[in-house]
Amino acid sequence: MAWKLALACRLAKACDVAYYVDRPGGVTACPSYGDVRFTDVPDVAISGVDRTDAGLVGSCADCVIVAFRGTLPLSFDSGSAFFQSLLDWLNDAKAAPVPGYGGLVHGGFAASLANLWPTMEPSIRARAGAGTPIYVTGHSKGGALATLAAIRLHDEAGLPPAAVYTYAAPRAGNGAFAGHYGQVIGEHWRVENRDDVVPHLPPGGELGPLLRRLDPRFGRLALPEYESVGTLQFINWNGAIVGDSLPLRLHRLESLAEKLGTGQPQVIVGDHTLTRDYFAAVCA
Repeated sequence: MAWKLALACRLAKACDVAYYVDRPGGVTACPSYGDVRFTDVPDVAISGVDRTDAGLVGSCADCVIVAFRGTLPLSFDSGSAFFQSLLDWLNDAKAAPVPGYGGLVHGGFAASLANLWPTMEPSIRARAGAGTPIYVTGHSKGGALATLAAIRLHDEAGLPPAAVYTYAAPRAGNGAFAGHYGQVIGEHWRVENRDDVVPHLPPGGELGPLLRRLDPRFGRLALPEYESVGTLQFINWNGAIVGDSLPLRLHRLESLAEKLGTGQPQVIVGDHTLTRDYFAAVCA
């Protein structure tokens, strides 16, 4: 298992293409389209309320790429708007954990993949010949869907992905899910950037107590203990990619606490933008 920077760039570009599935001109209108090197126009799937769930399946000369579009209903207009939108999202019935995938997973993410899978799974089967590597990827919410899709490809379809690359992905499930995922998915690289808050969501672990200090309303909320999966590749404040460590975790939490506590939501949303720091780091 080895981190491949060129592949990380290519799959980040595929995530960008996934944002164009229902834009004028379709996926071929995306500026990143040529960098992915599809051999024909990918199959696309769009579903869910307000067509918020979307993904694509595309063939390349050397692989099949499965990419999911990312959208989360969070507001970054101000610090108070962010806290309110996060509370609304966590209180939504769809955010409750549901059993499956070897543990408990976010109900909204599971429902989104369930909406897309009847279209995407046959397309993956049709495009993946014997021995063809399958790469699964996604940005933001799309990264959580990519994580769940990797499990379904392994457990149900008998098509284990060669690798999973996610960017700014929220956590998809609890510790039991993470344990099962680590056992069956051999290679997953999760790329996270500076003060991007989304990879810390849903807010378990260290972020839960921080949110309770910043806004007492979180003290009345039962926060799910979800866990991250995969091997971290972190884009630090100098733009370099580094691995995980305890000092890094503490530094991230301190920096995020400062941004949230001093009302700097635009810094957070900027750090979540795929085509800014994520592209700059993996496509350098």
